[in-house]
Amino acid sequence: MWFWPHATQISSMNDKEQIESSPTSSLARLAVGITWNTTPADVQQRVLLAVRDTLACGVAGYDTPLARMHRVSNPVTAGGRSLIIGSTEFASAQSAAFHNATAMNAMDFDDTAAVSGHPGAPILGAALAVAQECGASGPELLTSVLTGYEVAARVAVACRPSHQQYLLVHGSQSVLGFGTVAAVAKLLKLDEEGYRNAFGIVAALCPVPLAGKFGWDERQLSWIKDNVNWPAEAGVRAAKLAAEGFPASRTIFDGPKGFWRMMASDQFDRAPLLDRKTFYTRALAFKPYPCCRWMHSALQAFEGAFADASQPRGDRIAHITVTTTAAVAHGFGNLSPATMIDAQFSVPHAIAALCLGTPFERWWDQATRERPNARALMSKVKLEEDPAMTKAFVSNGRNVNAIPAHVCIELLDGTRHEAFCETPFGVMTESDDDMTHLMLARKHHALFATKYEDEAIDQLLDAIHAIPCSPDLDKLTHCLAALH
Repeated sequence: MWFWPHATQISSMNDKEQIESSPTSSLARLAVGITWNTTPADVQQRVLLAVRDTLACGVAGYDTPLARMHRVSNPVTAGGRSLIIGSTEFASAQSAAFHNATAMNAMDFDDTAAVSGHPGAPILGAALAVAQECGASGPELLTSVLTGYEVAARVAVACRPSHQQYLLVHGSQSVLGFGTVAAVAKLLKLDEEGYRNAFGIVAALCPVPLAGKFGWDERQLSWIKDNVNWPAEAGVRAAKLAAEGFPASRTIFDGPKGFWRMMASDQFDRAPLLDRKTFYTRALAFKPYPCCRWMHSALQAFEGAFADASQPRGDRIAHITVTTTAAVAHGFGNLSPATMIDAQFSVPHAIAALCLGTPFERWWDQATRERPNARALMSKVKLEEDPAMTKAFVSNGRNVNAIPAHVCIELLDGTRHEAFCETPFGVMTESDDDMTHLMLARKHHALFATKYEDEAIDQLLDAIHAIPCSPDLDKLTHCLAALH
């Protein structure tokens, strides 16, 4: 937990020594020291897979009502070198970062970190935009993305509130700006002092932790959602300001008034900012379903029970009971989601979509939500809390990639079919690595197919695969812009 030297100790150190020994400086040194060639091969593969996954989500997310509404209210700033993913339009890096991050997260199909929310959308959204603007190479882009993931995760772990405080206020969006500014700072080749300034600037631009006011107790969930787009743009602006020598706090994480206080946490652990051995990117999860990761154990358990029941038609099902943690049981049971965002946080809607074989890229459609047979299935789903599951989730550090769930399907003939899941596919452990790769190949092809013909998809996948050895991003940009 947080330790700060007594005043007598501080006075014995000059300002430079104090700053250079601080948690902020430790994180800056870690970010500057990350290189692609010294990164373990499995981490490199995970980063490249994250890039492919996030790009696929961005391509398919471009045409969602959420992304369209942002483009209308906040028009694309044309004239730059940064591609708006899902279109043939080029814009300024700041504008592309904002709109690409929006699209990448719009379907809620993007990657998930155990404690830092959805890092891929803001980090790649910002990094790709700036990389295209400044003519970066493929390895430089990947290094910047890795740096962003590692910084965002460390800040999230270091500033994580206790469970009691978490119940009052929390939100991963508060830390994502540090990931985006770290990624862009890497592309701009900032030194340690530049990183310290960049962290100080972006802290003033980070969103407040608003997950508790997401609309859980209202009739409709907030379309602010995971709030990934403002941190994406903020990271670009903050890094560019730091590159120009813009003065800011160089000790944003230090002392009893550090950033952890600003994001309403009640504790701070400097150890993750000092740790140079752990790669948090290894714990990154990729989604098999286009909805909130908190629901995925329940959905995988449903698929197990559904298969055990020989995939019965909806009219043969009497009841579906989902037993899980308190947060999921009480917050994710919407039986009539009115919007695409409501649907992304509704277990009944997701179960109905699975039961009816709805293509993942169409889960968010209004027509999907309003199908009579889907509505009928949703009405049969009931969520219940199991206190033991809630306790296990909290004891496990509130890891969103390990939320236990049990599903029981009762048919009209009285037979019951049950399944349990705690760690759903996507984490890529040894036991599910092959299954996850197969799932992702199908997912990415389906998402890319919303905008590209098969030949163009093959060329785009080849361009993504070649990023680690590409001297520039011209081929990738060309393939992304080759829409049908």
